Amino acid sequence: MLLEEINSILENHFSPKIYTVDGEEYGIQYGQSNMNKEIKKILVTSDLTVESIHYGLKNKVNLIISRNGLIQEPIKSIDGTLIKKLGLLSKYPISIFVLNSSFIAAEGGVSDTIMDLLHCEVDEILNIQNRIGLKVPIGRICHPINYSDKNFELSLEDILRRIQKNLKVEGITYFGQLDSRIKKICIIGGEISEIISLQNIIKKGCNCIISGTVNKKLINFARDFKVNIIQFSLHSSENLALRKLSNYLSLEFPYDQFFFYEIKDSVNFYK
Repeated sequence: MLLEEINSILENHFSPKIYTVDGEEYGIQYGQSNMNKEIKKILVTSDLTVESIHYGLKNKVNLIISRNGLIQEPIKSIDGTLIKKLGLLSKYPISIFVLNSSFIAAEGGVSDTIMDLLHCEVDEILNIQNRIGLKVPIGRICHPINYSDKNFELSLEDILRRIQKNLKVEGITYFGQLDSRIKKICIIGGEISEIISLQNIIKKGCNCIISGTVNKKLINFARDFKVNIIQFSLHSSENLALRKLSNYLSLEFPYDQFFFYEIKDSVNFYK
């Protein structure tokens, strides 16, 4: 394939460019941006670590698709890790395509993956407006399916157990009563930004919010409006969504070779 082909399918379908937020990197962040460049081997990963870059070099990939960028903020100083990464990248003509938060909102992205693994059915999409006024489907308003009794709502504890079992995560933080019945869940596969209206989530009938971050404002909101809050590391969810992306792309481009590098969560939990 040509770089133009995979660039187009990512920008328009699997991780739409229109879903990006203010100030973040998207698209080609490093290497040749010549759209006529031939691509034969592609690595998909969540982060550009020294290990993932080395894995790409070992397999002679010429494109890395990463959820997160090589750098997240303007460079104020050059540290040893960044020097090592750039040194590795200079050894082989690799291009890097960064998905960033557009992959949260994308169909089949992080929010969708969490919803599917928790066996929820979508009721509507939670949209926010980006910098150019377009709607970004950042979250999913959905209801959990109770397979044993469809007329009986699952409890907060039931949802926590599903997260542990299906997403295989540790260290779940929650706010609420374990026996409270969950009517609808708002799933946001990232951080809750200031532009997300929490009151609007309540108006949509949600009494549970799942997110990758919990702050004081959210806890106070949960207390005032009797909303259940669940927070856990989204690392495993990102990996599962990226693995699906790699599989989809391999079907779209069957004559090219795709690799997936799974990075372990750097957050540890004391047991």
